[in-house]
Amino acid sequence: MRLIFSFLSVLGWVTISSPALAGETVTEAGREKAAAAEKRAFDHIQNEKWCMATNAFLDAYDHHAAVVYIYNAAKAAEFAKDRKLALQLSLEMMGKFPDSDKQAEVNEMIQTLSKEVTSEGPGTPCPREAKKEPEPEPEPEPAPEPKPEPEAKVDPAPAPAAAAPAVSPTPTVRIEVAPRPSAPNAPVTESKPDPEPQKPHRKSIFAPENGGLFTGVGVVTLGTGAALLGFSGVTYYDREEKVNQANNAQTAEEAALLHGKAQSAETLLDITLYSGLSLTTVGVLFTGLGLYLKSLTPLEEPKNTP
Repeated sequence: MRLIFSFLSVLGWVTISSPALAGETVTEAGREKAAAAEKRAFDHIQNEKWCMATNAFLDAYDHHAAVVYIYNAAKAAEFAKDRKLALQLSLEMMGKFPDSDKQAEVNEMIQTLSKEVTSEGPGTPCPREAKKEPEPEPEPEPAPEPKPEPEAKVDPAPAPAAAAPAVSPTPTVRIEVAPRPSAPNAPVTESKPDPEPQKPHRKSIFAPENGGLFTGVGVVTLGTGAALLGFSGVTYYDREEKVNQANNAQTAEEAALLHGKAQSAETLLDITLYSGLSLTTVGVLFTGLGLYLKSLTPLEEPKNTP
């Protein structure tokens, strides 16, 4: 149930902030039918019947082409695991409502659904329930003509009554009205303060497109560390040679001088050895991180060939 209430909260924010399709003309009857279909949709959501909720939102969108209805239908289809339908509705919403403030979220939804369709398939389809239109009332049949009386009759038969003409029903006059706010008790239409303007999204340094940068830095650092380790090996043999020379020196002055050079070589050995190990470790970490980030780069969708 926590997931349902989170979904209802998101739908409520979208219902208030999303405009209808520009230039749309909606009748009062269309608005009422759309509101009734929306109420059915939220009843289905309470019972976790996501496919039925998707169809109810699509019914509301048929009566009133507002962005809130197609957005809610796409989210309900996503919860119903119909990834193909959710992706189609998201793409349609992106094209029909280019000025909606939910473009960034819809774009992210499209990328996520595209990856899921590629890796997991289109999902379980939700069959679209056909709406039943009311059958037209049959027109009244004309009255049967009376049979003529026999000629032997003295009194003439009365004239047959003319069939009553079929009265055409009075055409219904549709009155277009300005949009009105939803009822206070309607779901997800509670009055809320205007949302704060969203701050510009800052890309993280660990974004997938930075994988090449991390890999390059890691390779350079790894090469430098390897070079220092190689140099430390040369320094090690130089120190050992000077220690042996000091041990075999003929005089004390020569031995002290060689021991000083051996001490300097040992200090250089420590610096190069520990620096080489540190840079090698950092290079391995950066290279691994870069390769991991590059693996997160989304694959391009295959282009449909005519």
